[in-house]
Amino acid sequence: MIKYSIQLLYIFAFLLASDQLLAQPPKTKPATIQKPGIEFPVAAQEVTSDPLSQSIVNLKEITVYSDIVYETLPGFRSLRLDLYSRTVKPAAAPLVIFIHGGGFTTGNKRATANFENWPEVLAGLARKGCVVASVEYRLSSEVSFPAPLDDVKSALRFLRANSKKYGIDPQKVGIWGASNGAQLAALVALTGGEDGIASSDKSNGQYSEAVQAWAGWYGNYDLSELIKGMSIQSSEGKPASSQSGIVVPLAFYNCTDKGCSPEIIKNASPINFVDERDPPALLIHGKNDQLVPLSQTEAMEIRMGEKGEKVEVIYIDGVGHGWQADDLKSTQDASRKAVLATCDFFQRELGF
Repeated sequence: MIKYSIQLLYIFAFLLASDQLLAQPPKTKPATIQKPGIEFPVAAQEVTSDPLSQSIVNLKEITVYSDIVYETLPGFRSLRLDLYSRTVKPAAAPLVIFIHGGGFTTGNKRATANFENWPEVLAGLARKGCVVASVEYRLSSEVSFPAPLDDVKSALRFLRANSKKYGIDPQKVGIWGASNGAQLAALVALTGGEDGIASSDKSNGQYSEAVQAWAGWYGNYDLSELIKGMSIQSSEGKPASSQSGIVVPLAFYNCTDKGCSPEIIKNASPINFVDERDPPALLIHGKNDQLVPLSQTEAMEIRMGEKGEKVEVIYIDGVGHGWQADDLKSTQDASRKAVLATCDFFQRELGF
C-alpha cells in the first residue's frame, strides 16, 4: 500500500512539472515588441500645398518669412516671396516691395548686383520701420510679356489682402526694382489698374494695385529705343543681343523675324504711361552703364518733368550696370550711395 502511494506521488509530481514546462514560451521564440503607431491627419480633399515650403529666419531684430506662396497658377510653379519685418511689431508698417532684375532670363529674389548678402540689405531697410517683400516672378523661359507684370501685381494684391496678418499698412506701399525689375516696378506704379495693361490674374481682385512711391535702379523705360537694331531670340532660348551689348529676350515680347508688335512694345514701356496722377519716383543710374543706356533714365526724367511729376534723379559717376566700377572701392561706394538714397526716399514718402 505504501509502495503504491509513493508511485502515485511520483506520477503527480511529474504531471505538475510537465504543465509548468508547457506553460513557458519556447526559449528560441523572441519576445513580442509593441511598436508605437504613426499618427497623421488626413484631409477631406487632395492636398497640393507644400507643408515645408516656408521657413523663418531671424536677422538682428528682423524676422524673415521665406518662400511665402503668393500665387499658384495651373501649369506653373508656385510663385513665392520673402517677407522681412520687425520681430517686435509696434504697429502696422508701410510696405516696400523689391523686384529683382536679370533681363527676364535669370535672377532671384535674394540677389542683386554685387551685394554679397542682399537679404541683409533688405533687412536693414526693414529695421528702419517698414515691411519689405522681395518677390519672384516667371521668367522668359516660362512665359511672355505681360505675365511677369501680372505676377508682381498679384503679389501686391496678396500682400494687401494679408496686411493684418503681416503687420502691413495697406495705404502706404512703395515698389522698387533693379534693371528689368525697375521696368516692372515702374509699370505697376504708373498703371495701377488701368485698362490698357490690366492684370489677367484676378486673385484678390478686390484689392488695389496702386502704390504711393516707386524707385528704379538702371531701368528699362522705353523699349522702342532699347530694341533698335536687335535680333530675335534664337530657338535655343538665348537672349537677343546687339552691337551695343544690350541683352533683351525679344521673343519674350512676342517678336518674330518680321518685327515686334507696336502695341506690346508700347505696353511694356513705362514711359508711355506717365501722367499727372503718378506717385513720386526716385531714379538712379550709373553714367558708364553699357547694358542699359543712361538715356533710358534721362528720357524718363524728362517725360515725368513734362507731366509735372515729382521725381528725384541721381546719376553716379564712374560706374556701370549694377554699380560696377573698375575698382572695388568705387563699386562699394556707389552701391552704398544707391542703397542709402533709396532708403531715405521711401522713409520720406511713406513716412516711417
